[in-house]
Amino acid sequence: MAELRRRHVPQTVAVYAVAAWVASGGPVEIFEPETWRHGAPQPVHTGDTVTIQGVARAEGGVVSVELEGRVIARGGGSDEELPFETTWLIGEGRGFRQVTLVIRPREGEPLERSFAVTIVPRAATDPEG
Repeated sequence: MAELRRRHVPQTVAVYAVAAWVASGGPVEIFEPETWRHGAPQPVHTGDTVTIQGVARAEGGVVSVELEGRVIARGGGSDEELPFETTWLIGEGRGFRQVTLVIRPREGEPLERSFAVTIVPRAATDPEG
């Protein structure tokens, strides 16, 4: 069993390393929510708003950044970095959900990066609910 665990550890570490690279210095650098910088899901409640802030990068320039199909930042096209910030309202639901950012570079294919949220319904006794 110990030998089996040793074989799978490098793959698990690689997954976390890729998630951390994407969140901090790859095509997308996330500043908020902080949990996304570490590749972890952001816990939220139905009805919360989440500030999503960062910078998108593409060689040759970034035309736009989209969140769930909505343009949240437009660039001049030739700047290799495009800062973005938006507030996202958490709708009804529960459980794990992927949130997709699309970076549209001036040249080449769009780059997609997904981040996770865990939606938890508000308790009836929650003062904010």
